[in-house]
Amino acid sequence: MKKLFFFFLLFLIASMTIVTIPHNVSAESQLDILVRITEHTKQYIKNDMNKMGNISNEIQQLYDKGLKEIDLLTDAAENEDAVSAKQHFHAAMTTFKEIRIAISGLESETVPLQPSTIQSQTVKKYEWNIKKLKDVSLKLNANINFESIDGLMNLAKKNLTEGNIGQNQQTLDKIADKGRNIQKLLYDLSQEGKFDRAKQFAIEYTKNVNKLIESAKKMGLSDTVGKLENSKTIIIHANTTNQIVNQHKIIIILKYKIEQANYLQQAKLLQLKSVISSLENQAKILADQVTEDNAAKYFLKNIFYLIDEAKKDLKNSPESVPGKITEIKNLLIKTERLINNSS
Repeated sequence: MKKLFFFFLLFLIASMTIVTIPHNVSAESQLDILVRITEHTKQYIKNDMNKMGNISNEIQQLYDKGLKEIDLLTDAAENEDAVSAKQHFHAAMTTFKEIRIAISGLESETVPLQPSTIQSQTVKKYEWNIKKLKDVSLKLNANINFESIDGLMNLAKKNLTEGNIGQNQQTLDKIADKGRNIQKLLYDLSQEGKFDRAKQFAIEYTKNVNKLIESAKKMGLSDTVGKLENSKTIIIHANTTNQIVNQHKIIIILKYKIEQANYLQQAKLLQLKSVISSLENQAKILADQVTEDNAAKYFLKNIFYLIDEAKKDLKNSPESVPGKITEIKNLLIKTERLINNSS
């Protein structure tokens, strides 16, 4: 009876999407019918809720929502608003349908699975797991012998066919144990393979570390040189993959610092080169102005010598260039004074 009434609710809700209520005298009676249908449905749902006893907050909220839609439907019917009445009727009935579905879910009882069904599902799961283990073994070139576990699987299938459920559970337990052992072995082999690959990578990578160390030494980054040497030592003597990975991360950070320092150094060298070029141009201008002043000529000779030395130091020992620039500037000032005085 409940099912029939439930399907009747569904029919009403579906039919409301296509039924058009005419705005005439008959509409009033039809609107009254909609109100009575929702009231009857409300009482039916309320009885079911009372039978259930403890009702969840979700169901209670749905019921309250249905009551609100009924009130709105009643107001629309009194105002002869057929369009609104249809909408609130549909909303109320949809809400009550949701409540009925929720109650039906609570009323239904889960049918316990039979032991044979459970074991059948377990066999299928183990069969899939063993296939995956074989795939991994082949990928790792592990050469694991699966004859024993395959034999147990055949026995488990036979026991299922013959109905030996109690005996079969022992077989399934053995399969599970062997499967775990194979999985652990494959895991250990995969970890060893990872470490071997990481170790080989680390040995090759130390060549790059040596280059970074040389770069850091040229830039005077003694602290960075020490950290790189330490990471290199740890990598060479590493016993785990994590040690190699962690040191690799440290080296990447140190490499970034070296690159940043190199960028700043190159920018500084360009600036020094620009200053030297400017001083050289000034010296050339003064050389064109010299006549018989031997002192000025002597100073200019020293200036051009220092400029050549500064250019060489830009490549070999840039730290000495600022001092030479200061000396060149002082000589240019003296030369310019001598030239001005002689003129």
